[in-house]
Amino acid sequence: INEPVIFGLPIVLNPILIIPFIITPLVTATVAYSATAMGFVTPTHIMPPWTLPAPIGAYLATGGDWRAIVLVFINIAISFLIYL
Repeated sequence: INEPVIFGLPIVLNPILIIPFIITPLVTATVAYSATAMGFVTPTHIMPPWTLPAPIGAYLATGGDWRAIVLVFINIAISFLIYL
């Protein structure tokens, strides 16, 4: 349930935060898809529980590919830079 975060923090109707809020998922999904399509990361073939932290979930979803953990941290860094 993310309504308290979306409506409690100044994200909705905030022109400064709405741009990175929309762009960040598009960019990180494109980076992850490109890395998988080019063979840098093994495609996912296991569905781990969604409550796992992202690096652990990515590692398990790819069947133990350590490069998935690196990709998660790259996406976190990209997200951080977009929000700056």
